[in-house]
Amino acid sequence: MNGNHLQKYREKIDAIDEKIIDLIAQRKEIVLKIGKWKKKNGWASPIDIKREEEKVRKIKEIASKKGIPQTVAERIMYILINFSRDLQSL
Repeated sequence: MNGNHLQKYREKIDAIDEKIIDLIAQRKEIVLKIGKWKKKNGWASPIDIKREEEKVRKIKEIASKKGIPQTVAERIMYILINFSRDLQSL
């Protein structure tokens, strides 16, 4: 692999990373709407442990099918879940 190939691969990774951030931003907007709905409808807490556990379980299954270690998928999901909790607590 020469330097030109390496640069092209890095550019592809950069584009993927930007898409990931775009998706997280979209997710954030939906989470904020859910948080408003929960407050409006009297939810005492933004935390829904059953939903979170089910979401992590499903993501681990999907990751495994795609050759991604379940531990990596789990860590990523908990980062997103904690971010969602923080947003809904505002």
